[in-house]
Amino acid sequence: MTDPIRGLTNWLQNLGLLRLKKSKTELIEHRDAVDYASGLIRNYELRLWFEPDWRTAGQIAERTPECLIFSIPDGAYWIDELNAPPPWRQPRHDNGAV
Repeated sequence: MTDPIRGLTNWLQNLGLLRLKKSKTELIEHRDAVDYASGLIRNYELRLWFEPDWRTAGQIAERTPECLIFSIPDGAYWIDELNAPPPWRQPRHDNGAV
């Protein structure tokens, strides 16, 4: 009787009974993020979408006005201090000039 643990540890490969062909190259499928997201939004009639890239989110919002697009502003990644407010929420100093 064989050990049941061997079945979980690929013992068939060790015995030479299971030979899987591994490809030396793999195909990389490039998808346009805007086309992919707008296709999903339209096919599934989504009303909310989160896109981490700010510029891509703007393009998706132009193509799908029926969906609310959320994103992260560009300045959010360059915060120096974690305790400080993000750059887009810091108060603007009014110099009195128009």
